Amino acid sequence: MKLMAMSMALALAGISATAAAIPVAKTFDTRAFAVDAIWQSHEWGAQLIGETERAASFSLPLSALNFTTDGHLTQYDAADLRFHIQTKPGYRVTGFALTGMLVGEVRRGNHVATAGNGGGLNRASAYVQASTFQPTTDYMGAELQAAYLNGSQAFSLVATGRPVPDSFYLNVMASAYVREVPWGEIYCGGQGGCGEGRYAYASMAYKDLVLTINTAPVPEPETYAMLLGGLALTGFLARRRQRKAQ
Repeated sequence: MKLMAMSMALALAGISATAAAIPVAKTFDTRAFAVDAIWQSHEWGAQLIGETERAASFSLPLSALNFTTDGHLTQYDAADLRFHIQTKPGYRVTGFALTGMLVGEVRRGNHVATAGNGGGLNRASAYVQASTFQPTTDYMGAELQAAYLNGSQAFSLVATGRPVPDSFYLNVMASAYVREVPWGEIYCGGQGGCGEGRYAYASMAYKDLVLTINTAPVPEPETYAMLLGGLALTGFLARRRQRKAQ
């Protein structure tokens, strides 16, 4: 949660772990809310892909966080995305979720002459969080952590917490880290080429990211008035029947 709070503070200040956030000249208009501003540190390629009475879904085909250790001992980056959401009259945002797939590989190295092994490591973290700014207040959110992933792992970050106001920022952050420790560094005194073998390997990538924002209609005042009137009438008729029975 400390990482989440730190990244959130950076995101609200318009700062990424690697670069200043860039405003994007793109807006989305749904029946329940409007996205009137977007900031991002990398090209997320956000697209509205589906809308129903109670939800709108956006694809986030982020390609920047697709790392391997081929030719690199270490790779790391973090990508931030921030929507400003304005809820329309008659609706409210009830929750949101970030779903997707992590695909990673960790492969140990080996050195034939010494039967030694190097090591590999991959890590990924992601969160989705609703906040307001001035003053800074966090509302519902969810966080993911993964490491030493061999294969694929589907995830679904379903936000929980305090209900959001009509106007808020929806922040998404994803990071990936890969590292290899070659057998040459460990068993050859920092010098490669001391025998046959294979270097360690690690990779990590995000796939099929989808952000879904759930909404619900808010009854109009006239609806509440009709409901209260109906309850009052029901109570009156029940008392009248009770008096007749007596």
